[in-house]
Amino acid sequence: MTKNLRFYRILSDWPETEADLNKKLETASFKPCSPQGERSFGFEPPVSEVGELLCRSLAGSDLMQLRLQSRVLPSAVVNESLGEREQAFEARTGRTPTRKERRELKDEVYAQLI
Repeated sequence: MTKNLRFYRILSDWPETEADLNKKLETASFKPCSPQGERSFGFEPPVSEVGELLCRSLAGSDLMQLRLQSRVLPSAVVNESLGEREQAFEARTGRTPTRKERRELKDEVYAQLI
């Protein structure tokens, strides 16, 4: 099922055959997000019944599928954990965190939750 379809016209040099284009796309094939990664993207087979080919040539057009994966955390979860970290910081140091320290705490919370 296709959600989005975009047509592009490329006027530069383009591989002549489907096999040549497939070889070039293999270097940019899709790999899922790593445990610490936020985003991942790459090409995957446009037609699952055909096999592992990353492109198909149909009626003079090349069909490719780009897959994007991103991990999203609800802001409420991040803010709740950030509040707990800020309270622990205040208890430990006796002062509220500065803007820079708050940003660092937020980065730590985000990395931990992902």
